[in-house]
Parts: sequence; structure tokens; C-alpha cells
Amino acid sequence: MENGTVFLHLLGKTGTGISSTGNTILNQKVFNAKSSLSAVTTSIQKHEGFINSRKVVVVDGPGLVGVNTGVSHEAINQFKQVVDENRDSKHVFLVVCRYGERFTEEDQEMIKCLKANIGGKSTLENHSIVVLTCGDNLRDTEDEDLTFEQWCHQQGGTFSSLRRDCGKRVLLVDNSRNPGKQAGSFLGELDMEIRSLDSRGVLTLKPSPFSFCVIF
Repeated sequence: MENGTVFLHLLGKTGTGISSTGNTILNQKVFNAKSSLSAVTTSIQKHEGFINSRKVVVVDGPGLVGVNTGVSHEAINQFKQVVDENRDSKHVFLVVCRYGERFTEEDQEMIKCLKANIGGKSTLENHSIVVLTCGDNLRDTEDEDLTFEQWCHQQGGTFSSLRRDCGKRVLLVDNSRNPGKQAGSFLGELDMEIRSLDSRGVLTLKPSPFSFCVIF
């Protein structure tokens, strides 16, 4: 799996910068990204690119949880279809949240949705990376000597549980910067985290309607 194509699924709550993160990964504006509390992306979109020498397909789609609309099983089914159509490829789920915002009931619902409908805790542990957007706010809101890793260690509650479930794989991205400036930091870190998951097996669908399993 080390040299194969990797599908990067952007999963999160509506309004957290999911599409902007996809544009940063691909170093070009291919996904429709706007500041909105309602869904801008309504169906699955896929675009190809490279992270270092590895080919990736970034998969953008509707938020798993909308503002005041609850869990979208339609969105879950759309991501499942991509996995089903590419069973032999590696799939990594990027759980996108917004840095600095308190985790709300909707965020907790999103995490429950991931566990219940996209393979449970084992899939988070073996195939997922947390990505926090609005990384520029770190320097604006915290002590200048505080590192992002130290900030993560200080957090509790729902974020702490999510971080633990995802094997402490948490990245910070600033989508407001020129995408090219991300290449040496965020993209390099993302590449390392993806490679750390190479030995975790291939993700494939279970027969049940909203679940995944892992086979080795």
C-alpha cells in the first residue's frame, strides 16, 4: 500500500472549513469554499493531486452534521460509495474541526456519527487524522511560547477523547494563507501521518448499511 493511491476523505461538521482544507492539500482552488453555516458542498467531489511523490484523491462532500439539521445519512452513504468503488485503495479519513471553538452538542453528534456509521473506534484509531482549521488563531489567542502539541495536551472533554481515539494524530492548518506556503509544514506533516498508517490494513465495507471493517 505504500506507493498506491490514497483517498483522503474530508469529514466534519458544516462550516468548519472542509473544502478549504481540500484546496490547501491540493495546492489549488478546486473545491467551492465559502464562509457559510449552511452546506456549500451538496454532493461528492473528487480531485487528484500529489503529496510529495504519493498520488492522492481528495474527496469532499456534504458535512456529516449540519447546523440544526442533525446527522446526514445521505452524506455518509456518498462517502461509503467512494470506498465501495475503490476497495483496493487506501482510505484515510480527515476529521475536520475548527481550532479554538468549543465542542458543541453538534460536534459530539458528529463524533458519535463517525463511530457508529463509519466503522467505530477502530477506524478512527487506524485510518483517521484530526485536522484543526483556522490555525492562524493559535498565535493570536495563546502564549507565544505555547506549542500546538502542548495546547493539545491541555485540552480535555470531547476533543481529548477524539484525539485519543485517533491515535493522537492531530494537525493544524491555516487555510487563509497562500496554499504554497503550506507545503513545508502542514503537507509535510500530513504526509508523515499518512505514511504512519500504511501498515494498518485496507478499509473495506461491511454488509451492514452504515459500517466499515478492516481486513489485513
